[in-house]
Amino acid sequence: MAVTHPAADSGGDKITFWFGCNMLRHAEMIRLSIMLLEKVGYDVAAAGGPAYCCGTAHDAQPKAASTMAARTVERFNAAAAAEGRGKVVTWCPSCHMHMADIMAPGNATAFDIAHITELIAARADRLAPLLTARLDKRVLLHRHLGFHTHVAVDEKVRGLL
Repeated sequence: MAVTHPAADSGGDKITFWFGCNMLRHAEMIRLSIMLLEKVGYDVAAAGGPAYCCGTAHDAQPKAASTMAARTVERFNAAAAAEGRGKVVTWCPSCHMHMADIMAPGNATAFDIAHITELIAARADRLAPLLTARLDKRVLLHRHLGFHTHVAVDEKVRGLL
């Protein structure tokens, strides 16, 4: 499943937002993530579901996992070549780490990988005008300590808050 959402300013960078195979459990979070990416100026092609599995859920079957990973990389390579989507953006730490540590080193890639927090934090100034109502609320932040070696998510989210 790949769906394109042109950025509101139509001059946005073309990205593929890869939400992996866990889309059924997190549909609203996916929609909100796409909306945030669009609000900061990205032209988003969303990709996920079983056809875009990184293979990590099938590690007990190495051949199946490897085949799934290679198929997903091929699809991202095709989007980079045909549509100029040279950046794959993750939100799932497992997918991100699997791509960085296993999928990309084991398959030729025509794209870069980034985490959603990196893109939104880099363009936080574009969100500021949209924040018009003060909310005096407490926030519970789930920290990803093991993921910190790949992306400084905790600092980026704290900075956005």
